[in-house]
Amino acid sequence: MNSKQVKNYLLEIQRLDALIRCKTAEIVRNRELVLSITPQLSSDPVTTSKNTDRIGGVVAKIVDMQNEIEIAVDRLFDVKEERVAVINKVQDPLQLELLHKRYVQYKSLKEIAVEMKISYDSARSIHGQALRVVANILEPRYNHKKSQIHTKSHNISHSKGDIV
Repeated sequence: MNSKQVKNYLLEIQRLDALIRCKTAEIVRNRELVLSITPQLSSDPVTTSKNTDRIGGVVAKIVDMQNEIEIAVDRLFDVKEERVAVINKVQDPLQLELLHKRYVQYKSLKEIAVEMKISYDSARSIHGQALRVVANILEPRYNHKKSQIHTKSHNISHSKGDIV
């Protein structure tokens, strides 16, 4: 597992968090839209029906989005718990602290350097070392998943050959 793969693995927390924030903001905008749709008082029932359909459609979308957010929040908690458990396996206290600040608290390396009272270059160096440590922690899991995928694709290709 390379550094980029480790970063992507750890950044999954931040990605899910951003997804939840975006969906929440979209719900707020949709609620405002519902409030801006005013029923037209008319003797023509078609006009009222169209407005009701528009409001109902937006409300249905809001409900769907709320369900998506609930699922994303559950996923976020699971991912965060898993990533933090991996970070907590790092033995070096500076590496552990830096990883936690970077990937759980979403701080930049510049902010972390200031907080930890180290140079930016030191923060980059510690970060690189820490990513290699996490790669070593994840390597058995990563290799296991790769072998499972290889085994499945191997079995599928053999079964396809048997069918023909």
